[in-house]
Amino acid sequence: MSNLLFDQFESCIFMVKSKQPDGLGGTDTVWSEGGELQAYCRMDSPVREIVGDKLVEKSAYTIITHEGTKLDFRDIIKRIRDGKLFRATSDGDDYQLPAASTIKLNKVTAEELTALPDH
Repeated sequence: MSNLLFDQFESCIFMVKSKQPDGLGGTDTVWSEGGELQAYCRMDSPVREIVGDKLVEKSAYTIITHEGTKLDFRDIIKRIRDGKLFRATSDGDDYQLPAASTIKLNKVTAEELTALPDH
């Protein structure tokens, strides 16, 4: 059973945020690629919300990683295959498998981003 799930895992990259001086006394947010991880990114459903006076539709995802790879709230990963960006909307510690489980996984909810945030 677990091989069926693990066969769905794809290569992804952690996105790392840092700040650098902007030359005007402030800072700019700079993103770089960090370490690689294997993850299964599954779209659950579209989510509709009102932002300002507009109805915005976002995609809600579940991201599953191996036991040793935990995503934290607001971590961002990039799927290598298509460059899609995902930001965790829950904490990897929120989901716990039963101790007797033979499949060891971590799970978070996530949203798809169209671009890396500038803050």
